Amino acid sequence: MRAGELGHRVGLVGWGVSHRALARHLARLGRALSVYDQRPLGALDGAARDELSQLGARYFGGPDYLAHVRDQDTIFLTPGLVQPATEVAAWRAGGAQIRGEAEYALAQIKGPVLAITGSSGKSTTTSLTAHLLSAGGVPAVAAGNIGRPLIELVEQGDTRTVVAELSSFQLELFTGRVALGAILNLRPNHLDHHQSLDAYREAKLNLIRRQRPDDRALLPAAEAELWRATQAFAGQKVAIGDPGAAEGAFFDQGRFVVKSAGESQSVARATDWHLPGAHNRQNALFALYLAVAGGAKPAALAQALSSFEALPHRLEEVAVVGGVRFVNDSIATTPDRTAAALAAIEEPVWLIAGGYDKHLDFAPLKAAPPPVGAFCYGATGAQVAAVLREAGVESEVGDTLAWAFARAAAAARPGQTVLLSPASASYDQFRDFEERGQAFRGLVKHYAQTH
Repeated sequence: MRAGELGHRVGLVGWGVSHRALARHLARLGRALSVYDQRPLGALDGAARDELSQLGARYFGGPDYLAHVRDQDTIFLTPGLVQPATEVAAWRAGGAQIRGEAEYALAQIKGPVLAITGSSGKSTTTSLTAHLLSAGGVPAVAAGNIGRPLIELVEQGDTRTVVAELSSFQLELFTGRVALGAILNLRPNHLDHHQSLDAYREAKLNLIRRQRPDDRALLPAAEAELWRATQAFAGQKVAIGDPGAAEGAFFDQGRFVVKSAGESQSVARATDWHLPGAHNRQNALFALYLAVAGGAKPAALAQALSSFEALPHRLEEVAVVGGVRFVNDSIATTPDRTAAALAAIEEPVWLIAGGYDKHLDFAPLKAAPPPVGAFCYGATGAQVAAVLREAGVESEVGDTLAWAFARAAAAARPGQTVLLSPASASYDQFRDFEERGQAFRGLVKHYAQTH
């Protein structure tokens, strides 16, 4: 079997959303499917079991599910799986290719591809880029880590420009090439999975590692370490945020400017962009350059920028109750994101933080504008509180989000903000950041009804 070919026998390790979509595609191609998942068959919901039956796939579940992976031509690993090194080495030694859904799908997508990764801002930038392209006369669709599996676009024969959000999990096995790729930023994240910052960085760099000289790699101008790490890569480097760069995008005297092929174009004003914070301005610069590079009409970008609707759980104002503003920034699963949120809010802040431990250093919080006080909870609550106390911020530690909310709401005064920006993942008490954000919304709603 030649490199890149699937072969007849295909195994899927993990039975989540992207692999279910991939399995439908592979079944249509006539592949013999085997599915391996840590959940026993009986633990799957009815729809998942029915789909396995309809696809004619064999299922191996339970704690020892990896022991059943054998005799496969290609094995797809689900994003987020901590790769079992011993097993993967044995599978490769047995002749199996180890692949990921994102790399496989991107190689077959019919339309142009603009790919985006980074430690934060991926979903906002991906959504905004697709919005700008569509408004600028280029039909576009956002997919990938943002929620829609890329393989679905292959199945549908979609010819629109694809704006692909790719996570470090998806990029671990990425060996493909993208002609236009953006790394928004690089900060420590997911170290519980990648085990080291070097491994995390290498996964991110896979996005642009195999570019050719006529390809373009968008990088934040201010991150010198990222520029050093990509110095040997062949793709043309595009600086985002540097007015002196030969190619890129920057903000100057109240205007967003895109510089391409030696020509600078003012494409929007500061007043056209309503998402708060320097980090969101940077996201807009990336999206504007990508949109112009993707063929959008520059004259349409200002109105498109102003009409963009912010994604939920990202500095989302939930309500103002008794003069106190309640802001949901549940997406902030790292200290850097919480630091950016604190910098984006002008009024005094009571911070709610804490959650699942991804083995991150919370030191960036010490450099952020200090909140009036903080109420910290969950697995990382004590760690977050300790760092904030070093910065002179009074911080209390409790067990739950409900406890932290009650304390913050009682402390806040008119003209102040209660901010949920956890600096941590949600998995200790919630399914994901969205469920955590919904819980915060519910607490605000109840508070508004009772005060």
